[in-house]
Amino acid sequence: MTEASNILGLCFPGGMDGLRAGSVMDGLAVQVEPGRTVRCDWQPSGQSDRWIACDASVGLIMERTVERREGLNAAIVRYLVSNSSSKTCLVTGLCMQIDLERGPEPWRLCTCRGGGADHGYPSENFAIREQTLYGSGAVRLGTDMDGRSSNRNLPMVIACRGDGRQAGIWCGPEWSAEWTMEVSSSEHENRVRIATAIGVRRLSLAPGETIEFPPIHLGTFSGGLAAGTNALRRYIYQGLQPRYRGQAPYGRVSYSSYFGFGSDINDAEMRRQAKRAAELGIEVFEVDAGYNGIFPQCCGEWDDVDRRKFPGGLEPVADYVRSLGMDFGLWIEPERVYRGTWAHRQRVDLLWPDPAGRDEWVTDLSRRDAQDWAIEWQSRWIEQCGASWVRYDQNVPVGIYLNSQDWSRKVQFGYVAGVYRVMDALLARFPDLMIENCASGGRRIDFGTLRRSHTNWISDYSEDAHTCRWMQLRAQRFLPGNNCNSGIGHLGPGGEVAGHGVAFGAKGISPREIDLAFLSRITGKLSIDGDIARLDAAAVERYRYWIAVHKQIRRLVVQDFHQLLPVPVAPEDWDAAQWSAYDGSEGLVLCCRMGGPVSQRIPLFGIDRACRYRLTTLDDGQSTVVSGAELLDRGLVVTLRDADVKLYQFEKS
Repeated sequence: MTEASNILGLCFPGGMDGLRAGSVMDGLAVQVEPGRTVRCDWQPSGQSDRWIACDASVGLIMERTVERREGLNAAIVRYLVSNSSSKTCLVTGLCMQIDLERGPEPWRLCTCRGGGADHGYPSENFAIREQTLYGSGAVRLGTDMDGRSSNRNLPMVIACRGDGRQAGIWCGPEWSAEWTMEVSSSEHENRVRIATAIGVRRLSLAPGETIEFPPIHLGTFSGGLAAGTNALRRYIYQGLQPRYRGQAPYGRVSYSSYFGFGSDINDAEMRRQAKRAAELGIEVFEVDAGYNGIFPQCCGEWDDVDRRKFPGGLEPVADYVRSLGMDFGLWIEPERVYRGTWAHRQRVDLLWPDPAGRDEWVTDLSRRDAQDWAIEWQSRWIEQCGASWVRYDQNVPVGIYLNSQDWSRKVQFGYVAGVYRVMDALLARFPDLMIENCASGGRRIDFGTLRRSHTNWISDYSEDAHTCRWMQLRAQRFLPGNNCNSGIGHLGPGGEVAGHGVAFGAKGISPREIDLAFLSRITGKLSIDGDIARLDAAAVERYRYWIAVHKQIRRLVVQDFHQLLPVPVAPEDWDAAQWSAYDGSEGLVLCCRMGGPVSQRIPLFGIDRACRYRLTTLDDGQSTVVSGAELLDRGLVVTLRDADVKLYQFEKS
């Protein structure tokens, strides 16, 4: 190794001189009363994964450990803060800081909005923002009083210096509650600082007490922000998410009852839909909210199903689903409890009331007995139904409950740890269980939930096909495709789907409408919703075709991702993205046109001039062989109608 780049004790091969040894420092800043900041800094030496520092005047001991992720140029950094004095310490601020050498060139940042239900095009959901830090200035990210981590921004940032030939860094906290992050540039100090803070107010740290700062996940890369995207995606997919049946998770094709039927479900209807789901090639059949009452008031009715809907319980439906060759899935929302439900009557002592006096209560997961209770009743449902899939939902703005229970916000550390313990326990107890993280659609996506789930429902808006495609492609700048689930429901003109709770069928829709609906969602994780039993014969065949295509290509959408054209800012802008196998031997190209010019030359990434490529349009299976030189010199020439999408698969021939 002729030259090494060293960040937080990790050494990387030469040629990445943007983060030289000695140019990086990280530290934890703890604000304590009266009006003082205690900061412990570590200049990484690469010799040890554990550091301990002590401020004798305050009595704080700070311990820092690094868990290296070999082969991924990544690490998880953990901090413990302990009060070694004989007096209570009042903490008024907690902030982890990474200081990077600023250098002569400005730093560039890539950030991403969080999930939601925005209906516009382009959508605010998962909107990408690239910014340059000139001079002295700052970019601020965070969530809000909702208390769910990605309600406003994904808690992640990708940053690099200059033109990207030097090294860059991606990072973010493992934290599923309120947070702020500031990336600031200082000309005077010649540094760029990434500061992650957890808001507290006069948090009381008793003698001998220890508090754990949220772990920070981070890694380095070279090659600009696009390389940062793929370094982060690889880390999430290969190094963070739980394995599923011994393998990295892929996006299994699922059916969900809610978007189309709402709470209006029953035994006969679910059997009717399951029969068709199996015919289409769907792999998981999930009974969503409503099996135990009317959503959302059914939250807390965890003693039994609604026997008027399911006289024999869910077990006969689950058995029927498995007899058709599918896995059975179940919706669960463990944190919200309505007044008067079974959970409220049985264990009101484990619940927090709504600060506004409404009927929504929240399980106090900061308590171990409440965690044990939640683990047990969820396990009972999973065992009884033989569920191998859970849609793990959270539809309540928990932040207002946390703040009303503890003004100092200390309780949030116990609550987040409790959420993680519950999810960890389910994964340990049921090794064949696949968890889909939901949270009102994309509102709690972070390193903590990604570490404990196999896929994510990114938005409760799943209607207009183009908006869904826009969200999926933007989210994939930070998330592998298996984490970008968007559903296809009741199709109408233009490929849009009806809002949930409207149970009409899909007879007479054109093949083009079906193609548009699938192509706009197929490069993420694919879900089919609603009254599929009423599909006519032609629609059934087209659904079956696209589901088979998705199974063929889903191995690629978790690998490298490239935005080929600028992100659309208006309906007349084209959109194009590419997915490539890690070895560059094959990939996908998705091209989308709402308006604007009818033809576009699409530049491709990673094409070998000396090779020939088989290029296949996946809507009709037509193939042609072209040279790498032609693809590099001319680009991929695409002609599309208005509001159209085309998907190509390429492979070296």
